[in-house]
Amino acid sequence: MVSIAVCDDELLECISISEKIRGCMEELKIPCRVEQFYSGKELLGAVGRFDLIFLDILMDGMDGMETARRCRGLAFEKTLVFLSS
Repeated sequence: MVSIAVCDDELLECISISEKIRGCMEELKIPCRVEQFYSGKELLGAVGRFDLIFLDILMDGMDGMETARRCRGLAFEKTLVFLSS
């Protein structure tokens, strides 16, 4: 099972992205678990549980680029995908 995190400080965007990812994965018949995070700080506490992370670039507080740097600093070597509206 693929474990996916979506991090966006806008609640509705985070939900929408998560639903789109679930739909794509179901269509491809790839089992997955998708969790939502509303700040980079919140995500960093759980980063080790994920195979793939979708990060909004523009977030209040810690932005997506800084969150990605910190993920890499925690030895997260899996895939990061950047999003921006």
